[in-house]
Amino acid sequence: MRVDLHCLLWGLDNNLTRDVAAADPYAIAMWKGLVAGAVNTAAGAALSPAAAPELAAAAAGGASGLAYAAGFTALALFGLALSLPLVLAVLFEPVRRSLDRLAACPDASPSGPARC
Repeated sequence: MRVDLHCLLWGLDNNLTRDVAAADPYAIAMWKGLVAGAVNTAAGAALSPAAAPELAAAAAGGASGLAYAAGFTALALFGLALSLPLVLAVLFEPVRRSLDRLAACPDASPSGPARC
């Protein structure tokens, strides 16, 4: 019975999300996860009212964990934003030198000495 119900709900999920398959897959996964989490939490609270305090604590822990992860992600992106100009300057310095050489002498080869 449970396997049949699972297959039925899985097929329903596939049919309902078929029309949005062309959308952003990350957004689809996020919304499906949020809805599934909310439905599972509600089902757990309805089937076991005595476990409601534990569910609330788990939800609060999950929310604080997400906030913690988001904070570290923001710090990492901020660090990347600060170091990106330095990295780009180091990587593109040889290109800049070649372009300067070409601008000074249009007949010069980028890899060889200028023949001006």
